[in-house]
Amino acid sequence: MAMSDKTVVMGAEPGKRDLTVCPLCNVKMVQSPAASTYICPRCGFSKVICNTFEPGTVLGGKYRVLNRLGGGGCGDLFLCHPLDNTQERYVLKILRDASSPQMFKRFLREAEILRNIREPRIVKLLDSWSDADGSYIILEYVDGKNLSQLREKYQFDEKTVLLFLREAVLALAYAWDNLSIAHRDIKPDNIMLDKKGHIRILDFGLSKSTMDEFGSQITIEQAGLGTPGFMSPEQYCNFKYADFRSDIFSLGATVCYLFTGKAPFDGRSSRIVYENTLKNSPPSYQMLADYCSGDCIELIRWMMQKEPSRRPSSYRELLETIDSIRSNLMENNP
Repeated sequence: MAMSDKTVVMGAEPGKRDLTVCPLCNVKMVQSPAASTYICPRCGFSKVICNTFEPGTVLGGKYRVLNRLGGGGCGDLFLCHPLDNTQERYVLKILRDASSPQMFKRFLREAEILRNIREPRIVKLLDSWSDADGSYIILEYVDGKNLSQLREKYQFDEKTVLLFLREAVLALAYAWDNLSIAHRDIKPDNIMLDKKGHIRILDFGLSKSTMDEFGSQITIEQAGLGTPGFMSPEQYCNFKYADFRSDIFSLGATVCYLFTGKAPFDGRSSRIVYENTLKNSPPSYQMLADYCSGDCIELIRWMMQKEPSRRPSSYRELLETIDSIRSNLMENNP
């Protein structure tokens, strides 16, 4: 479906009784021939109100919805299967609760970025389209649990954490070194361990490519986007300039979480978390001393320096250090 710059794709909005009132002119919008599309007769603003999909709903003439899996900042997730293979499982992501055309562009950008990625540790894009009822992405289904879910049940040792870290670095290195893509929302929830024991990176909804045609149009609305507690300091104030070194910072924060069971910086509000990030990064030795070796603490602190220029200058440099620490662990604790 072709959309103008004034088109917004929306789901139900908490606190708004009538979604068919134009948010710009406050006049009643007119329903278009596409049943779920409404257009303002005064300014031309249009809105697509997304369906709540019941099990059995067929989308795009190709996929049948099974059940809802959850949702993120910009999309609801559903389990589905292709009509020609009822045993196969995919993930359907649908744009919801957009408040501006920028959200629609960001959704399209995620699809375009994933379309170019050919790395087994990164979830695959299988299909994407837009129609009169919304915009959709079909993703590979990963059977497993994310690292946050696993940490609730298990205390990981240093060897295991470093193995997870190494696999995540290899995935992100591919994206950056080959496609100039930075993820910008690395956290335990977005790293999965599949049933075969492999790390998989999810959710490129906030990702950025230096070759991205949408980047200059949408980052002005993204200042501070990410997950407090795992965001780098620069993501709070210079989000559009956040590159692979921000992902390295977030990986360091994720490693802290895997050891301690909590984000390295906490607080009752995002503002307090931000202030704690600036004040306390990198994390103290005391926070990590009971969980890992001194070499590993130094690695985490290096990854989480406040200034990006003081972090590893490349993924290759980071991998070499990780491998050195792992080698020492194996020699001392075979």
